[in-house]
Amino acid sequence: MHDKRDAKEHNFQMLQQQERAKFVDISKSFIEFQAKEMKTFMEEREKKMAEMNKRYFEEMLDLEREFDVFGAVHDKNGLTMQMTQTTVASADIKKHVENRLKNLIL
Repeated sequence: MHDKRDAKEHNFQMLQQQERAKFVDISKSFIEFQAKEMKTFMEEREKKMAEMNKRYFEEMLDLEREFDVFGAVHDKNGLTMQMTQTTVASADIKKHVENRLKNLIL
């Protein structure tokens, strides 16, 4: 009688261990899948963010050039860039935008 009960308990424990192992395997594969998908998502996101930032700063630089904030003047030799009566803030904006563009291009 005890042997029969012990056999049933042993069988039940074996079934529990098998079910736990299945659950662990499923959980592990799901976590690996999620990690892979998240990595792909983050890579695509970073790429799109870099493209957006580049486009934004290029447009900002184009607008600044259009409004002649940097003091571009025409001379006999062609277009030269000069800082003529521009504020320090304009010079800072120019440096910031150009540095950002360099970093995005690199």
